[in-house]
Amino acid sequence: MIALDLGQLSDAEMKEAVIDRCAPFGRVKVLRISRPGNRGGVATATVRMSTVDEADALARYLGDSRRGSNVTIGLAPRIPSATETNLLFRKLAGSVQVDILL
Repeated sequence: MIALDLGQLSDAEMKEAVIDRCAPFGRVKVLRISRPGNRGGVATATVRMSTVDEADALARYLGDSRRGSNVTIGLAPRIPSATETNLLFRKLAGSVQVDILL
């Protein structure tokens, strides 16, 4: 599974982020991203690696399934850090101090 800011990234940015995460395992030959439909669902990336061994390594660490040199990887929404959330609340609240205790 790869956590991405699904709502904010363009298709090109999302592809670049997935390729960057897969690159340590080998060469990505083909990448197809499926966003969730109107009825919900899960975003996925189908990645074709250069070799079955590369696909096997990728599947062990990030993938949900592997068939030949193809790996299916779930794409999950990235959860903002506490700092990002705190900054967002401060921006929305204007001058009101908002602290989040974890």
